[in-house]
Amino acid sequence: MTAGLTNAVHDELRRCLFSGQLRAGAVLRLRALAGQLGTSVQPVRDAVQRLVAEGALEQGLNREIRVCCLSRESLIELYRIRVLLEGEATAMAANRGPVDLAAAEAAVLRMAAASECSDTAAYSAANFDFHFGIYRAARSWHLMPLIESLWLRIGPMLDIGAEGRTRAEMRMFEGQDEHHGILAALARRDAETARARLVDDLMRARDWFLQHHRFAPPETTSGIRPLTARTIPGPAGSQGAFPAWSTVR
Repeated sequence: MTAGLTNAVHDELRRCLFSGQLRAGAVLRLRALAGQLGTSVQPVRDAVQRLVAEGALEQGLNREIRVCCLSRESLIELYRIRVLLEGEATAMAANRGPVDLAAAEAAVLRMAAASECSDTAAYSAANFDFHFGIYRAARSWHLMPLIESLWLRIGPMLDIGAEGRTRAEMRMFEGQDEHHGILAALARRDAETARARLVDDLMRARDWFLQHHRFAPPETTSGIRPLTARTIPGPAGSQGAFPAWSTVR
């Protein structure tokens, strides 16, 4: 049961990192986090240590666990790699087909709705669903773990506002044309155009960060946002279900 709980906590924390619901620089207090997640400390400690090994979290000399922050140089390099890997996954998805365009279109609609109400958490979650729905359609066992490792690093930066406007509002104006262009190219099975529009989307996101984000050291008092529980099935053979957790604003 402990291994199953550890895996569940690990998967949920990865999801929160992917979608920007755990912010760059946030300090994770294991006992408080376990209380919020409704579990004991040990599964949280084990899951967090796995994320440290994966490079998504870092442990300081004082044993403090923090969500990693990217330097300006690291962000530029990360996006250069994302263009190569995610562009290839998008082209593969177009060639392999069929992509679940209905699900991708629904994700784009959720992004637009989140932009309207300035809900950056919902926007980031829908953005994740849009991109990973396409990348999964590539059906590549090799690309997906690499792409996921990059998103563990970039995801925590996705829920950041600038100059009084939320990231969701900025991306509503800057990113939706690319998303619709990707969908249109996928529908035509046009791999190179799908790749090109995906690259345009990533470059706009990169340029947004370079223009608006302050690449400052993380604050030592940072914390995670409150968590709300949802229920997922327990491991095979267990009794009932146990809570899984998603962060909210």
